[in-house]
Amino acid sequence: MRGVLIPSLVLTALLPTASCGSSPDSAPPPPPPAPPSAPVTSSPVPGGSAPAPVHNPALAGLFTSAQACEVADGAYSTLDTEPQRHIRDGVAAERRGDKAAVARSLEALRPLFYGLAATFSDAAAKVTDPALQAALDELAAAAEKETTFTTFAEFDQMQGLTAPAEAVLKLQCSRAGYTLKNLT
Repeated sequence: MRGVLIPSLVLTALLPTASCGSSPDSAPPPPPPAPPSAPVTSSPVPGGSAPAPVHNPALAGLFTSAQACEVADGAYSTLDTEPQRHIRDGVAAERRGDKAAVARSLEALRPLFYGLAATFSDAAAKVTDPALQAALDELAAAAEKETTFTTFAEFDQMQGLTAPAEAVLKLQCSRAGYTLKNLT
């Protein structure tokens, strides 16, 4: 099965990469949202514009490393055929110069990116493994960055943003005994 990676979301738009052997009906349900009483917030990074995660210590330890890996892997399963269709349509529209169609495709993808950012951030807040926590925070920041894109060309930078965090996920999840199914 080909890996379904956030950076490949656009790069593989012309080479369809649905999760092999699965359908939207067989995909695992998304993880439950964080309890409203314990939101994960962020604070400005000194000298930068990106928020730095601030984790609620009461949440740490709610997930084992394997559970955090399962949640992250499940998030990758949401990159199925419908988002791939929006990407193909948006890339084609961008090539044609159809800015309105590009905007519609990006708008259709924004909820997915917000959801990915929330899922990764929530898992990072609940796991105590510092390497996994940092990797999940990086993936959350990358997904949040995707929500601001106004062209599909901007996605070219994603591989550089997500590859290091994905490498950590692969290593740490293997060590935790969790076999990644959607991020390979």
